[in-house]
Amino acid sequence: MNFQFQIRRGTAIQWATANPILAEGEMGLDIDTNRIKIGNGVGHWLELSYATLHTIAKLTDIGDVDTSNVTSGSTLVFDGPSATWKTTTTLNAQQLDGGTF
Repeated sequence: MNFQFQIRRGTAIQWATANPILAEGEMGLDIDTNRIKIGNGVGHWLELSYATLHTIAKLTDIGDVDTSNVTSGSTLVFDGPSATWKTTTTLNAQQLDGGTF
């Protein structure tokens, strides 16, 4: 099964204008600076700090994801508290907050 992993992205102005709440573990890329922020499920984009190498090193390798049970329409989500990747077929409103740019 093939699947594509994409990080939510936009320009600095798009992020500042939308100022979305990133879901816990959701990554957002500022394409002007090539820097990312990782959501906590509570703070708006402008309240979050850019990720550091230490933050990124804590993310589990995407290769560790068990894709044997992944079905069409599943979404891959990083779960911050357990520091693991999980698949889901249902996303809550917080995970979809702000839409795409």
